[in-house]
Amino acid sequence: GRIAVLPGPAGAAALGDRLGILRSLHALGLRALTLSGVSWASEAGLTRFGEEVVREMNRLGVLVDLSGASAETVRRTFAVSKAPALCTRSAARALRPHPANLPDDLLVELGATGGLCMVPLTAEQTGPTVRDVADHLDHVRTVAGPQSVGLSGTYDTGTAHPLELGDASCYPRLIAELLRRGWDEADVALLTWGNVQRVLRAAAFTAKAAQLRREPSTATIADLDG
Repeated sequence: GRIAVLPGPAGAAALGDRLGILRSLHALGLRALTLSGVSWASEAGLTRFGEEVVREMNRLGVLVDLSGASAETVRRTFAVSKAPALCTRSAARALRPHPANLPDDLLVELGATGGLCMVPLTAEQTGPTVRDVADHLDHVRTVAGPQSVGLSGTYDTGTAHPLELGDASCYPRLIAELLRRGWDEADVALLTWGNVQRVLRAAAFTAKAAQLRREPSTATIADLDG
C-alpha cells in the first residue's frame, strides 16, 4: 500500500560541468542522473572529469542512469562506479532495435555488476502488446539475471503505451502474463520492487562508506580535461 517517488533522472547537462551543481541538486532531492548528451559523457565514453562525476555521485548516493548513454560510457561507468547503475528506460535491443535498448553484451555486463535494467512500458521500445513487454522481461531476465530486471512505467512521457497497459492500474495484466509464462512469485517480487530496493540500499551503503574517506570533490572540467 505504499507508493514512492524517486526524483530523477535529470540530464547530465543540468550540471553545467560543475560538481557544485550536482551537490545542490542532490540537496534538493535528485537521486538519479543520466550520463549522456555532454562532452564528458559522449560517444567516446567518459573523460577524466566524467569519471570524477561518477565518483562524486557515488559519494552523494546519486544513482547513475545509463539509458541512452553510449556503449563506451556504459562500460567505463561499470569500471569506475562503486555502486550499481540503472538503465531507467531500456529494453532488449535483440528484440527491438531502439537506440535506448541494450544489446545482449551490455546486459550481461550490467548483470555482472549488479545493475538494473528497467524495461519501459512504451510501444516504441517494447512493442504494442502485453506479450511484447513480457518477451522483453523474459529476455532481460535470461541474459542479465533475475536480480537485474525491473519495470519503468514511463507514464510521464506522453508516448504511446502497449495495448492493455495504458496506465498504472494495468500492471496486474502484465504480472498475470508473466505468471502464465512460469515466473514464480519470488522473481515477480524482485521485478516489481525487490531489485529497485536492492540498488537503492547499495547506493546508500556506498555513499556512507565513501563519505568516510572522501571529501566533496573540488575538481573542475578544466583541471581534468583541459
